[in-house]
Amino acid sequence: MRIFDIEKTSLNDFNASAKDILEAFYLMPYPEKEEREYQKPPAKVNIRDNQIEREVHGAMHASRVAAYVDHFHALHTKYDEKIETNVNLLAVSFNTTPKTLLTLIKYAALFHDSARQGEGEDHWDSQSAENGRRYLVKKGVPEKLAKFVAIAAANKGNTQKDQITFNQEITLLNKTQKLNVDAKQADYLRRLIGDSDCLEIIRCRKKFKPNFMHFYQKYQNNANAMIDLASSCRMAGEVIYLQHDAIHRCILDTDNKFMNAFLPNGVLVPASSYDNDSKLQYEHADNPYSKTTEMLVNNEFYVKLKPFVENKSFTTKTTPPLTPADLHYNPFVLFGMFLFLDIARSFHRKPFITTGILFVMHAIVTASLGTPLTLTTLACLLGANIMACLVARMFYEVFYDIKANDLTSRFREPTQNQHDTLPSHKVLRFSLNKKDKAHPLRDNHSKYRCSLRL
Repeated sequence: MRIFDIEKTSLNDFNASAKDILEAFYLMPYPEKEEREYQKPPAKVNIRDNQIEREVHGAMHASRVAAYVDHFHALHTKYDEKIETNVNLLAVSFNTTPKTLLTLIKYAALFHDSARQGEGEDHWDSQSAENGRRYLVKKGVPEKLAKFVAIAAANKGNTQKDQITFNQEITLLNKTQKLNVDAKQADYLRRLIGDSDCLEIIRCRKKFKPNFMHFYQKYQNNANAMIDLASSCRMAGEVIYLQHDAIHRCILDTDNKFMNAFLPNGVLVPASSYDNDSKLQYEHADNPYSKTTEMLVNNEFYVKLKPFVENKSFTTKTTPPLTPADLHYNPFVLFGMFLFLDIARSFHRKPFITTGILFVMHAIVTASLGTPLTLTTLACLLGANIMACLVARMFYEVFYDIKANDLTSRFREPTQNQHDTLPSHKVLRFSLNKKDKAHPLRDNHSKYRCSLRL
């Protein structure tokens, strides 16, 4: 079967296609009366008449959301090397290329508000996704691939309901289209759209809470990832402010210590800058997408992340340094390691076995908390576990010395007179001797040997 490659279609020119989409949907007025049921927007002959029809969810908003898809994919690729593998596997499932898959997700993001009937709460996610599906199929995208992109866009939210619905629809898609798509891997693309849309809340809220974002939930214990997210919020606020699209002054509202340390005052947008006349240069530009995203894609931080997508080797070389918040600096974890050593003391005569077991367990837990397993991380883990093993070994030495002295004082060999007066079955013979190798019982956990005889 022939592989579908977007580079061989007109869709490869995203800027030109985005212009057509924005003019067909986002420069058109809302229906006179807002209805839950989708109504095709009324036609407008002169779409550039100096009247912005969609003030909050117009062409500027849709353009920035589409551009953020590339940005968040770069962020995820920087901190999770499995992302590239997962996207490649998904592309194989749909018989396409990774670039095609990510570009189609950008199209889905561009369409995400196309079916809106008014401002405020969005009740038209499914119809917006359907608009995107129809457009992609018309442009030659295979039905199964266009359907998947529509499912991702329709369930872009970060709620449990969105997650369940998405998984159910992917299962149905696999059944009807005879595919083998992993819903867990595909979930990443759904969340790319959701996070991109979520970042745009900065333009219309007084407080921005990043804890609703998938990127935040995944990397909230990773200092460098949170600093990058704070930088993304600041970048978005700066662009929105300079493009006169900020309705309110907006501050960052989060309990994350890394983000708060990076942005002490939390200001994302210093003041309201909203002005319809000033927005016209973007909304009614010859190509609203190119004009709106020009400032964003040339932003220093946005440009800085490009190598993480374009060059895989750059990703592996640039990993976040360790921070005191990482697992292996936690004293409670070190205590837990000692406790585990006490439970597994049957290995204490072979410290490297214990160290190996703890090293593997510690590495797995550390990786699960978002800390990258760099050579520095592994070296710290190995050093901490060797020290724990040595300290525990010293503890056992002291413990068994005390135990030996206590037993020797309480169980002395009876005198000859005492031995003669006691029945033979009540005679207790006990001896502790470091050098005596003749005793039948041997405590494998220490260098002491003991024998009991009644």
